[in-house]
Order: sequence, then C-alpha cells, then structure tokens
Amino acid sequence: MRYGSVCSGVEAATLAWAPLGWKAEFFSEIEPFPAAVLAHHYPEVPNLGDMTKIIGEKYIGKIDLLTGGTPCQSFSFAGLRKGLDDPRGNLCLKFAELAHHSRVRWILWENVPGVLSSNRGADFAGLLSLLCGWQVDVPADRKGVCKWKNAGIINPGPGGFGLAWRVLDAQYTRVSGFPRALPQRRRRVFLVGYRGDWRLAAAVLFDRQSLSWDPPPRREAQAGVARTLTASAGGASAKEQQYNFIDGTGKPLNPLGCTWWNGKQVADTLTCTSNGQRMPDNGRMQAVVVNSKCPPDIAAGGPMCCGFDSSRYGCSCNLCGTILTEAKNTIADRSSVRRLLPVECERLMGFPDDYTRIPWRKKPAELCPDGPRYKACGNSQCVNVMRWLGQRIDYIDKCLK
Repeated sequence: MRYGSVCSGVEAATLAWAPLGWKAEFFSEIEPFPAAVLAHHYPEVPNLGDMTKIIGEKYIGKIDLLTGGTPCQSFSFAGLRKGLDDPRGNLCLKFAELAHHSRVRWILWENVPGVLSSNRGADFAGLLSLLCGWQVDVPADRKGVCKWKNAGIINPGPGGFGLAWRVLDAQYTRVSGFPRALPQRRRRVFLVGYRGDWRLAAAVLFDRQSLSWDPPPRREAQAGVARTLTASAGGASAKEQQYNFIDGTGKPLNPLGCTWWNGKQVADTLTCTSNGQRMPDNGRMQAVVVNSKCPPDIAAGGPMCCGFDSSRYGCSCNLCGTILTEAKNTIADRSSVRRLLPVECERLMGFPDDYTRIPWRKKPAELCPDGPRYKACGNSQCVNVMRWLGQRIDYIDKCLK
C-alpha cells in the first residue's frame, strides 16, 4: 500500500504501518518542529509543506490511500468552536478535494468528537457531502433533534467514496505491539472511505471483535513500593530502571547499582552511599527512613551517614534532608504535582522512547527543549489505533485482490 499523509505531525501513521510494509510517498507538515522530526526519522520521504498547494493530479496512480488528521482546534471544545469558519477547519475540505483529485481508492481522516456537533452537525455533513458526492443532511432522531451518532455509514454517489465513521478510544485498542492498549482515554472520530463502495469502509471499522466493547486494561494500584524506590519492583525493565535511579550528581545509575539494607534491595538514591562510597556532605540526597525511626546504619556517625546536621528541621538525629518533608531537597513536596516527562508523553501516544528528542536549532538531541516535544505528542494520533486501522484496511484490500 502506498499512501500520502497530510497534516502529518510527527507521523504516528508511518510508525504504525511500518510492520505492514506500507510506503509513504509524501508528508505534508508546516510546523517547524514536527517537520524536523520527520526529516530526522524519514529523510527519504519528501515533505511537501502546505497541503493546500499539493496538486493531486500529480499523484494519480502513485498513492492508494490518503490519510490525515486535519487541525482539530476549530472543532474542539477547548478551542473557539468556529468550525468551517476557521481557516484551520477548512483544511478538512481541502482534504476531500485532494482525495478526489489524486483518485485514491482509500481515505482515512481523523478528528476530535466535537466535529460531530460543530455548527449543529452541519460541518460534518459538509465534509461527508464532498467526499461521497451527494448532499448529506444532519439526521434527526425520533424527537426531531438533528445530530450525528458516534458511528454511521454513507452510500457513495457517482465517483464518490462510500464512507463509514466511528469514535474509537485508545484505551480499548489492543493490537500487536500494544497488547495492553495505551493507558489514556483518548476518543477520536475516524472516517474511512473506499471509492464506490460503503461496504468495504464499513468492514474496516465494524468488525465483530472490536464491537464487543471489552473494558479497558486493569491498572489497579498494587501493594508494595513504587518502582522508583526499589531496584525491580513491579517488573521494571532495565531501561525503566535506568530512568528511575539517579545518583547525587544527577547521572543515571546502573540498574543493578543498588544497596542491600535490612534484607531488601534498595536503590542507591535512597541510601547514603553511591557504589559503596560514602557521600560527602554536599551529596546529602541519599537516605531512607522506616516508620519514622532512624536505622542505625544511616544515623549520625554511622557508617552510611553523610554527616548532614538536620536538627534545625526538628529531627532528633542527624539525617539527610531528603527524608524530611520540611527540608528544601525533600522526596515529596506537598505543594506541587510533578508533570509528565516528554518520554512519558511519548509512551502514552505509543511512540518509542525519545522519538521526539532530536537535534534542534543547531543544538544536539540532548539539549532538545521539552516544550515542542509536549506539543508534538499532544497533536499526534495514537500509534495503536492507527495500527489497528491499518491492519483492517490491509486485510480488506488483500481480500479484494
């Protein structure tokens, strides 16, 4: 399958479809940072930039599928809700125009559920009308209220696409590579079209298994200590341990670099030693306390004590400041909540770790700023959902052949 991607972002689609052997003929992205991510990972695929300037006729016979998640701000409840009156909203109409001019067989379009109610449903009706080739009106329920449901199909007109749409949630979508789906509730409208036949589009979205509405994966809190406080609690992988365990200098510790205390394996970040060495006074980032009592091996003068006088914090014994919530360098700060790291946002979207950590503005990847990485992840699609859709389209398309 050969495809073109518009409003590409950082290309969740290409990541999702790589196992299928599909090939991207072009991307279309104008934002500088996502475009840099594309150039970093896919230098062989041209980025055509502004999608409104793409001449669809040039790609007749060159692409089988057109995909894109046009900007959702004009339809989102978090935005201004201007719908098609917003230039960003009009890009969905350009998507329909490009689909017809390039004569692709398949289309796959994505947006927020708010598109179904934008302008009382008229905006979505306009998009469907352009794609299928005849005037589509917003349906009315038994009470006469006009609104779109979360799923439906549309017959094609002459030369138009048969359409099916459905709201999918990332937390329910389990596929190869994502057996536990993704740990977030992310609902999006996916519109699939096949030229001349609605049944093939419907076959992609409405398979029997996906309609069973299995509950999301169970992620109950478990007894014990969080992974960041032990060497391997919860089955943390070596890579996860590398992120969790940081020594007094801020450098990652070896996943196996832990200390045995009281019969338990404790990460070096919670002891007064690093690799068996006593920490200096300025390294008072390591200590552990159990049941508010000071273990003898980390008490003042003990063999593992860093020698920090914490009596001014109301402690009767000299303990490292990290175990006192009143101290400046505390383990927990009740007045703040830690924000997600960029690598955690990547995992929530199904991206590989550090996928968006690239050389940026003449600086190495190690100095890539967090801001554009957060935005790139938030504006993208979930890889597991795109893979499920790709697998369904691939299966139906091969059945035709």
